[in-house]
Amino acid sequence: MEWLADLREAEPDAAAVIPEFEEPDDLVEEDWHRLYLRAWRILRFDRQYDSFGGESHICFRAINAYGRRYGFTGQDFDLLRHCVIEIDREWLDFVAEERDEGKTK
Repeated sequence: MEWLADLREAEPDAAAVIPEFEEPDDLVEEDWHRLYLRAWRILRFDRQYDSFGGESHICFRAINAYGRRYGFTGQDFDLLRHCVIEIDREWLDFVAEERDEGKTK
């Protein structure tokens, strides 16, 4: 993701905690994915961070507020919530792997 590389470059002091990311060769991005990825990108900082760099999941309250703001109701909201939670779960797994690899180096 190019924006992560830009952030690492713009914030050299924080580069150690900003993970590097390479998109898989087999990545297929559909148009409808953008809706949920955009929601996650907006909500990804609506979480708690601990003093050692750990991150909690995005809270329901933040997803609910986003959904109300952009008119997600009923099953549409359920799908939004599910997608944001799953994208966030992948992100947290990625961050944990990066952290663990840093410990073994």
